[in-house]
Amino acid sequence: MSERPPGPSLLSIPELLELIGYHLTIPQLARCSVTCRLWHQTLTPLLWETFDDSRFRWPEILAALNSEAALGRLDKPWLDELFLKYGYHIKALRVQWHETVLVATECGRCLQLVSLQVLDFKRATTERGTQGWEPETVPIPSIVEDAIRPKLRPLVPEPSQNMDLKTIRRFWSLVYHNSSTLRSLHLDSSLSKLCSPSSDGLLDTILGKLKNLVELSNLLYPVKLDLMLQQLPYLQSIRGSFVDDKSTTLFTNLRILESMTSLDPPTVRLYLQKFPNLDSLALDKLAEAPRTTTHFHLQQQQAGTANVQENNFTYPLKQFHYKSLRGFLYGNSAKVVLTWVPYLTHVTLNILILETAQYLAKQCKLLESFCQVRDEDNFNSSYITDTVLKLLGACPNLKVLDAIQHRITAQALLYNPPWVCHGLEIFRCQIVGVSRLSESDVKALRDLPSSGSSANIFLTTQQRSVLRLDRMTMGQQQSILERLSRLTRLKVLEVSFKKYKGPGRPTQEDVTYVDYILDTLELTLDSGLGQLASLKDLEMFGFEG
Repeated sequence: MSERPPGPSLLSIPELLELIGYHLTIPQLARCSVTCRLWHQTLTPLLWETFDDSRFRWPEILAALNSEAALGRLDKPWLDELFLKYGYHIKALRVQWHETVLVATECGRCLQLVSLQVLDFKRATTERGTQGWEPETVPIPSIVEDAIRPKLRPLVPEPSQNMDLKTIRRFWSLVYHNSSTLRSLHLDSSLSKLCSPSSDGLLDTILGKLKNLVELSNLLYPVKLDLMLQQLPYLQSIRGSFVDDKSTTLFTNLRILESMTSLDPPTVRLYLQKFPNLDSLALDKLAEAPRTTTHFHLQQQQAGTANVQENNFTYPLKQFHYKSLRGFLYGNSAKVVLTWVPYLTHVTLNILILETAQYLAKQCKLLESFCQVRDEDNFNSSYITDTVLKLLGACPNLKVLDAIQHRITAQALLYNPPWVCHGLEIFRCQIVGVSRLSESDVKALRDLPSSGSSANIFLTTQQRSVLRLDRMTMGQQQSILERLSRLTRLKVLEVSFKKYKGPGRPTQEDVTYVDYILDTLELTLDSGLGQLASLKDLEMFGFEG
């Protein structure tokens, strides 16, 4: 009886191979795509679906174009051929090098972009290297030429200025040619270093053609928010600086709004009104309202009416992020804005002061996440003490407490009611004020007789005092660790604060854990460390010493 011929391998089925490909990294896809013809045909589209010129070898490749002796075939013709062959696969393009914009546009194949993101632009070519980029095979649309003008810079050579003008026009041509497919666009402020727009209106006209755009991040120039939302009917997320707009037109599609300009409470409330389905609001700065006014209709306030209830107006906002490192502290503006949004689930602030913590604990019972903006300028400072205890004791849905520059003192921790957030998964906060033995106390404790006790008549007064202090410190630390052990869903537990040495901002090399902080947890078996064995899901544990 002849044996049945072997059936086809599962990995020879293109549909199955494609599903596997979505779980591979870019380097893995690159290796697998050269295995055989079937794998090449199936995996190459996945390999080129996302192109990021800041990753892998691309910075080296693009920098090599600046050299007369390029690395192997890493020259302009090679790059042209590469994009001409595979450019039509690219759906998400993240660019950091001018050369990528030039080649992606001139190849005429990158016409199916869904996402286009500009990072901080870098230039690989010099005056010598610009000559290879002169031929323009794809014409620049007239609307782009009209919208962009040269930006005269006296100290920059004319060839470099011409290259900048060509690059920025090529970039906007890329946007224009993908107007029907783009759903996400990020315009970085570095684009303004190349050339100035002839008018913001013309650029608005180009953006207005992106009818399917869902996400827009425009850090290039201020926009008229209402006009942009009218032109882009499917827009759900917008970030940037906005020209003052007092219209009350409703836009129901917008879900995420991030303002890079300072807003006052009336404007914030206006946005909450005109965007009724807004889920997330991020502010870079909040202008302070007068101390004597607490209501939206500030101009209508009369003497003696400053006690009008502020919570008459509530909006279903879920996320509130205040990005500024300073400003959201004391004052009327913070209080007014927070009283309008009692349904918050995620909050990001620079500092959690007591008044704000009390409001969140009382009104925002749905709160799931509180995060602190990291302040590198004050890396060593600890701002506020014990305010986060208000959240831990009153927000049962809290899952994330990421506030490493805030402190909890041992005494306040133990004397406050038990925490109600049993589902907490991330806990980053300093625990300080823990009683610890000094070095001399530790030495005295070691010198005690092995059978000694406080009742032993041979113990000195100092030894009796050390024994009492040891029992007290061990009992306090055991109680603290017992409180932490109840958070059985914790994945991250960090009760430390990284320090750095030297002036200026810290670098990765400067950041260290100091050897010993006197008032932090000792973390020994005697002090109750074994109780943390209940944290079965713990992935990260940060501590001092």
